[in-house]
Amino acid sequence: MDDLDPTQVHEIIALAQACYPPPQQGAAVSSAEPGAFSGLERRPEERRLFEYISALNENSLAELYALMLLGRGDGGEKAADWDTLVSLARDRQDPMVAHYIADKAPLASYLRDGLRKLGA
Repeated sequence: MDDLDPTQVHEIIALAQACYPPPQQGAAVSSAEPGAFSGLERRPEERRLFEYISALNENSLAELYALMLLGRGDGGEKAADWDTLVSLARDRQDPMVAHYIADKAPLASYLRDGLRKLGA
């Protein structure tokens, strides 16, 4: 990662865990809500996560998106795919990308897995 600092990633992981605790700790978001950021009313934890992510510069945001994709691994992505994932993330950036990332309930897990794949 060139622009996104691992410390920032760990802060985002902590914020995501506050929004989306593991099931044994109880759900922070009602199952009736289609997504944490879909409504106008946001809980303080949700606002902090979104605000932190949306404050990242364009390059850091692209790397965060790429790290999420790497950690999610839907396409079997590996660390060797990092540059391609960052390029793809830069191409897909739009004003809603921070919402898209912040709305992922397993975001903390995705980011931890992405860091692990990168050896960070």
